[in-house]
Amino acid sequence: MKRLVIAVLLCLAVVLSGFTVYSANEELPAKPVAGGKLQLPLDGEVISLDPARFTTARERAIIPALFDTLMIYDQTTGALDYGLARSIQVSKDGKVFRISLRKGVLFHHGRELTAEDVKFSFDRAANPATGSTAVTLFSAVEGADALASGKATNGLSGVRVIDQSTIQINLVQPSMFFFSILAEPALSIVPKDLVSKDPAGFGRIPVGTGPFKLGEFGPQRIHLVKNDKYWQTGLPYLASITWTRYGSTKAIYDAFVAHQTDFINLDAQYLDLLNKRGSWSKLMQAWPELATFYFGFNVQKAPFNRPEVRRAVLLTINATAYLGLHGGTGQIASGILPPGIGGHNPERQRPARNLKEAADLLTKAGYPGGSGLPPIKLSAGSMSGLQKQLLELVKADLESIGFKVTVELIDPDKYDQYVASGQTNMFSYGWSADYPDPHDFMFNLFHSSQIGITNLTGYKNAQVDKMIDQAREERDPKKRLALYQSIENQIMNDVPIVPTFHPVAVRAYQSWVKGCSIHPVIPLFYAKLWVDKK
Repeated sequence: MKRLVIAVLLCLAVVLSGFTVYSANEELPAKPVAGGKLQLPLDGEVISLDPARFTTARERAIIPALFDTLMIYDQTTGALDYGLARSIQVSKDGKVFRISLRKGVLFHHGRELTAEDVKFSFDRAANPATGSTAVTLFSAVEGADALASGKATNGLSGVRVIDQSTIQINLVQPSMFFFSILAEPALSIVPKDLVSKDPAGFGRIPVGTGPFKLGEFGPQRIHLVKNDKYWQTGLPYLASITWTRYGSTKAIYDAFVAHQTDFINLDAQYLDLLNKRGSWSKLMQAWPELATFYFGFNVQKAPFNRPEVRRAVLLTINATAYLGLHGGTGQIASGILPPGIGGHNPERQRPARNLKEAADLLTKAGYPGGSGLPPIKLSAGSMSGLQKQLLELVKADLESIGFKVTVELIDPDKYDQYVASGQTNMFSYGWSADYPDPHDFMFNLFHSSQIGITNLTGYKNAQVDKMIDQAREERDPKKRLALYQSIENQIMNDVPIVPTFHPVAVRAYQSWVKGCSIHPVIPLFYAKLWVDKK
């Protein structure tokens, strides 16, 4: 799970229909040049590069350079492919995954990867005591509930070592998205021996099987060097990657135009500035993020325990005005699932803003003209100026139909816990896919078993729970996606959230950087990047 704090994003009218890779290198493929050095910027501190304990997007972005997962995404097609797994056999009932590992894969300290490392990595990531973002990814695995409740002493009972190169994973029910989960960076494989010796310190001295290994980990600089014994023959092309920390977005922009860094992620302001320079116009990439921004309701607390009141807010929220704060163009969300996620319905229409109908709904709920409405708190987990502007817009919309609103900005580190505790009435939030499957959105945000964990609205609908459980197991792709559309229809009728928009990411790179493909889940394929300054 990744909570999104709203930042300035330029939203472009680009729609993903499936797993798509984007490449801005339009010239004919060139022969890769080995030995280059890549310079990348950091916009903040990196605390840990432990796959089970990272907490920020910048840490997550670095981890694939150091570690590998059982499944990976193909750079050319964007489809899932085998990573550390050599093959996977799935039982007829879809509940047993028997995974054969590649032989001869070495960790950076020279020891060969074994099935014991895989079990250790999964047990550790699934244990809430570790503090991993991956805990919910194991919900389908046998023994996950026992581990989460502290009743298990030997890790996940459903993850079993068959022999040194074979691991078996038993699921409590078939889960058609499980292959995608095995490609999530938080499930990267770590060496049992090293992590066991220093679990707290491993994130500062990370050792994986990835294309690069640690050279330096400092507060202002992270330097990785080529892994000469990488299991993918001939890779990586680069000799090193260095991340340098900058004090502000402007400092990163200045470094980029001075050719001191090779990539830059662009918000609307700096995209406009860079476009005016002209020379980088053909060296930009834009891709829809698998994410949805929204406002959530505490549906267990008045006044938002009444569906009429929630629908009144839906008809009042001016999503177009909010996008105006984010570059002015983009895709307003008409539903929960973003473009690029299976089940996204491009034909779904967002209800038109209608203040009269909103007022009628409030009257129906017993609040004519807003009379009798209790004061509400509108919460956010960001202190940015943009967030404040956004909340003021929402506050004005709500007050136009009779709400009395207090805006509160909560410490981001305490925000999830605050919202889950039920202390607020309405909150700003965003969800970005851990893996490209509709289950990631529907189960985490709306299944009643996740109330207080990732279901922060307190939404509970037995029929929706049943359909989500059914869709998880459905093997027919068409039937499965149709089920998710039905689930989305029911949830949107109940209005536990008001979706606002789906963001798009934009970045630019220097002309000498090659192999710049993007998958919505993996920002850079480090092993296949190269630099050619000739």
